[in-house]
Amino acid sequence: MPGIRDAFTYSELLECLRMLPHHTGARTVGYLLAVLGSTITEGRLRHMLRYLVRKRRLIRHGKGCDARFSVASPCEPDRIVKRKIELSARKWPGEWSILTYDVPMPHATARKRLVGILHHMGFAMLSASSWISPYDWSEALHEVFGNWGFGGVASYIRSADVVWLTGRTGRCSADLWNLEGINRAYMVLARKCARALRGRQVQAMRGRARVTLWAIRQLAAVEKRDPMLPAELLPRKWMRQKALQYVRRLQTQVVEEADAPSSP
Repeated sequence: MPGIRDAFTYSELLECLRMLPHHTGARTVGYLLAVLGSTITEGRLRHMLRYLVRKRRLIRHGKGCDARFSVASPCEPDRIVKRKIELSARKWPGEWSILTYDVPMPHATARKRLVGILHHMGFAMLSASSWISPYDWSEALHEVFGNWGFGGVASYIRSADVVWLTGRTGRCSADLWNLEGINRAYMVLARKCARALRGRQVQAMRGRARVTLWAIRQLAAVEKRDPMLPAELLPRKWMRQKALQYVRRLQTQVVEEADAPSSP
């Protein structure tokens, strides 16, 4: 692992480890950093890894040169995405949850924060202060409001049967969520990862490393926007699974190349 200038931060190191599969070795991380031109020495990298282990931000598996590292616990946005994925894997009973709220004008910041939380959870806006989701988020929202001086009034309706009285009869999910834009983002992600899988030359390997880091960042950004709707509400050609397949293949190939003796 070549030594280069020492200016890499702890947060950037954690980001790289989140982008790689679990139990990633220091050599693999160092390879990616060197390929990307990041500024860190081998000694500094190992010092940072040990520090993050002591602070319980990382978990170390094994000892010495064979040690592997994984991120200890997901951050709050990651937990919400994980929960959306878990909910989408269940059979949908065809019921909806609705949140309504009333926030006084002096509390506009609270309104903006709540809208951000609802978007992240995958709610769609029915009207200015009414939001809908195919999943039950009552426990998570109860925790949110319990730890926050909201300054307004919020009500939650579970197991609702929604009937559209005006507008398009039986409004489709594309009307409520920007599924076209999300699906396009998954498609671009899949195509770039598929192209990066080609080639065995050093330049191709370096390109794969760069695309891998970009792909994991992009995937996290798209998953944050994705409401993770039940299969019944998704378009026929939904690209999420294909994008996940190519991202995982790319990750696996990059790590295998980094661990190989002939790596650059």
